[in-house]
Amino acid sequence: KDLIVKVTGITHYPDFAQLTRYLNHLTPVANVEIIKISTDNDVILKVSLRSTQESFTQALSLGKKLTPVPLTNATDTMVVYQWNP
Repeated sequence: KDLIVKVTGITHYPDFAQLTRYLNHLTPVANVEIIKISTDNDVILKVSLRSTQESFTQALSLGKKLTPVPLTNATDTMVVYQWNP
């Protein structure tokens, strides 16, 4: 399953590199593909999952690098997180 992940708070290239490395090392993640890097410190990624979205969310909650951002218009295929370097 593919999940669109928007990450806010990416201000420098090292943050971006650390983010992609971090996501790629998570067990539920098969692949991370960059869709868009915007000028307002947001990155949109396509994350291909080996398992369920729940296991991905659980893995993120353990790492504390990404904090969920509640969205009023959230969908099943897009989630938003704040980067905590």
